[in-house]
Amino acid sequence: MIPVPRGRLIPGSHLPLFLLLLATTVRMEADPRAGLAKETAAALEAALAADPLRGVRLLRAELHGSRLELDFSDALAALEPGSAAFEAFSRRIHRATGDVLDRALVSYEVRTSIAGTPLHQLLASSDTALRQRPLRDAPEPTTPSAAALALRRIVVSPGHGYYQNAAGAWVLQRGYWQGIVEDFVNHEMITLVRDELQAAGAEVLSTRNLDRAAGNGESGFPRWQEAARYHLKAIGAPASVWSSTGTDHLSQDIRCRPLWANQTNADVLVSLHNNGGGGTGTETLYDTDNGFGPESKRLADAVHNRVIAAIRREYNATWSDRRVKGFNGDYGENRLATRPAILLEIAFMDRPTPDNAALQDAGFHRLVARAIREGVEEYFATSPAIAPAAPSTLLAATAAGGVNLTWKDETSNETGFRVERRTANAPDWQTLATLPANATSYADTSAPAGTTLVYRVAPFNAAGSGPQASNEATVGPAIAPPAATPRTGAWLANLSLRTTLAANQPVTVGFVVSGGARDLLVRAAGPTLAAFGVATAMPDPRLEVYRGAVRAAANNDWPAALAPVMAAQGAFPFTTASRDAALFQTIDGAATTQASGPAGGTVLIEAYDTGGTRDGRIVNLSARNHVGAGGDILIAGLYVAGTGTRRVLIRGVGPGLAALGVEGALANPRLEVFAVDGTRIADNDDWDPALAATFRTVAAFSLPDRSRDAALVVELPAGRGYTAQVSGVGGATGEALVEVYELP
Repeated sequence: MIPVPRGRLIPGSHLPLFLLLLATTVRMEADPRAGLAKETAAALEAALAADPLRGVRLLRAELHGSRLELDFSDALAALEPGSAAFEAFSRRIHRATGDVLDRALVSYEVRTSIAGTPLHQLLASSDTALRQRPLRDAPEPTTPSAAALALRRIVVSPGHGYYQNAAGAWVLQRGYWQGIVEDFVNHEMITLVRDELQAAGAEVLSTRNLDRAAGNGESGFPRWQEAARYHLKAIGAPASVWSSTGTDHLSQDIRCRPLWANQTNADVLVSLHNNGGGGTGTETLYDTDNGFGPESKRLADAVHNRVIAAIRREYNATWSDRRVKGFNGDYGENRLATRPAILLEIAFMDRPTPDNAALQDAGFHRLVARAIREGVEEYFATSPAIAPAAPSTLLAATAAGGVNLTWKDETSNETGFRVERRTANAPDWQTLATLPANATSYADTSAPAGTTLVYRVAPFNAAGSGPQASNEATVGPAIAPPAATPRTGAWLANLSLRTTLAANQPVTVGFVVSGGARDLLVRAAGPTLAAFGVATAMPDPRLEVYRGAVRAAANNDWPAALAPVMAAQGAFPFTTASRDAALFQTIDGAATTQASGPAGGTVLIEAYDTGGTRDGRIVNLSARNHVGAGGDILIAGLYVAGTGTRRVLIRGVGPGLAALGVEGALANPRLEVFAVDGTRIADNDDWDPALAATFRTVAAFSLPDRSRDAALVVELPAGRGYTAQVSGVGGATGEALVEVYELP
């Protein structure tokens, strides 16, 4: 089989083998920011000690570049992530991190986990129903930049206002500081922002009533003083906006702000608040995992930089810049928005000077409002001026409980994709989902039974929808995978490889199915590995299957419909709504699986033979990687299913790669085969020339005469997992290929 590209490999297999191999040591370089991370951890522990929430412990604080990763004990789950109480806790914690990181970083992200599970994954299932709302087609781009806001629909949100608490009393959400209260200051400032945006041609919608002459509301207080929940209810917004899942009116008020932006199909959401807790200055927050992280950051950067520059130029030259900060689900006002969204914290109410004094200055309000308009204008003026090209090679295939779609992304300037469906012979298309940029797959789990369906995928960006959608793909009724047909004997049933990759670095493994087709479950596990103690798990792996140069299938975030298929194979379950990748694909002949991710980390690649009614079998597995020393050697895991034994040829190729033109090949590989319990079954240093005939029987490429490659034939009992480990004699390092062939 042709050698496959490079990656660093450490395997896993069925659960016992996986856990054994997961413990394999991987060399890690020291974090150059360890000192800053240690200082941040100390600040957080001090904040936790002063917080009334007892029992929450900081388990981990690591700084990777400009990304701070925090892991708290599961006691934090008692605050119910997504609630107002949880967001208040998050603000206190993030102020503590900001006191340290603001001095060292221009901007940064904070990614929170609870007992190893990333926060955005914990929130994903509860947020899904709230966030389903397609974006509208954006207007045609306008020039010059002075007209960039023409026809743009912008939702502005002044935080807080009167709400009804659990005791039935109507109270403000914030207290008075030196005669002013944030609930009203936010309103005054956002009214000026509204005026600026409208004067520039934008259509502006507000989550709170901005008319101070509107009379009293249901609270008995003036309507303009009430929280967003009551204004949106009064103007006839659907109850799903202002009365969605939430423990109380306060939580519902937070949620309704982004849900109104979604409901009205706004182009962007701009929220304005003021801070508290002993700090000073201005910060701007965005969400990294709502599907619009890059665009939200671009909006945040444009607005924040304009605000800081205006304040320092026209009001206070030493005004504190508290930076642009990204979070993975901490703040619902950004998290629940299905469009670019930012939240500005202009100043600190409880800081007498310069913050509170500025907030009592009408001139300060006006310059901030003007700067916000200029930042939003800059964002749209610099948006892509060319609509994105349509994706190609849309494929639709029935799978476990639905229809799997994959396509090729043909452009780099899209904001996202709309997945659309119609029944055969029906003219109208239904939007199923709005996906973020770079998406290449979608699982339709709502496909009606007994119906022929047609799909297409349309890209969009700030310039509008693409000139055309993808090709149309038609499938018959969605079906479950075929029931397994009883098999006899022993066969290769599972390949599992673990590797640590850099951002966008691919790793590829190959396999060959002979004698017919097989239904394979292919997985790329990243985030779920955190539950097994992998601190460096890849946050968002992507998976592709190729037949030659043609991509046959792809997946970004795994479809929930595959959960029963995973369970049937004994594969460890993925965390609900995680960003792991998986797909179900029928393979006949040679294929390769490629995994990568936009961010680096550890990823586990697995391929399972799921059985089915087809007669084929996996006869060859292979992977190429750099062989290091110690725990950094090349290891492939495999599982032999069935009964009896299976005779296999296993090779560890180094010099043979050099003969094929591979640079840096391992000069003298050693091959060892171990059972799952760690027992060494067989080993070989230099291959026996008598095996050349065996190579030919399985169509393996020939090795140079008397080369120092390794190869052996071994009989493996079924029902067990094994590892084939390739190392360099004398600790040597280099490129190597591990191969497993089924023998007659």
